[in-house]
Amino acid sequence: MGQWIEWKGGNCPVGSRTVVDVQLRNGETDRREAVDLYWHRDIPPCDDIVAYRVVTPKPTEAGR
Repeated sequence: MGQWIEWKGGNCPVGSRTVVDVQLRNGETDRREAVDLYWHRDIPPCDDIVAYRVVTPKPTEAGR
């Protein structure tokens, strides 16, 4: 798993179908495709994304 990257808001930093873990300002974490997240800062700020990391998919076995 990658390292957390600090996020200060703005346009989504990854492809829309990229799966990411996000840390929210309220202390919660979530895992979703980037397209399903709101990357801009807003009010109330409790669910603002403050950090993210890309989830690396596990390699699949060929032929299965």
